[in-house]
Amino acid sequence: MLGLDPVARPSRYVLLVDRSRECREVLRTVLQRRGFSILEASEPREGLALARRYHPLVVVVDLDSSDDDADRQQLFAESQSTHSALVTLGKLARSPAPSNGANSSNRCVAKPYHYGPLIRTIEQLVERATAGS
Repeated sequence: MLGLDPVARPSRYVLLVDRSRECREVLRTVLQRRGFSILEASEPREGLALARRYHPLVVVVDLDSSDDDADRQQLFAESQSTHSALVTLGKLARSPAPSNGANSSNRCVAKPYHYGPLIRTIEQLVERATAGS
């Protein structure tokens, strides 16, 4: 996304990592209307670069967004090191993130999912993260 300054960043960044442009568009539209700043990537490698630069409060990752498990694992590790909450989306409700030291704010959402509950989950995670700062 253009025009974002990591030095003067808003505190409500959400990173969306999903191959589906349509899914990112729906989530971006709703979350922006609710006051969130949205970062988007179609692949985990792109998401990793954005996470390292902007330190989002929540990272939403579609497990089907890449065939490269190493890229996903690096993104998950980055979310842990920056204390970002992680929401994984997939046909199997599981988190491929390492369990030792995993962030207790992490959520797994099984596909197919409904946008309403997913958006509420993201909002709750952001509220929890901002309440602690």
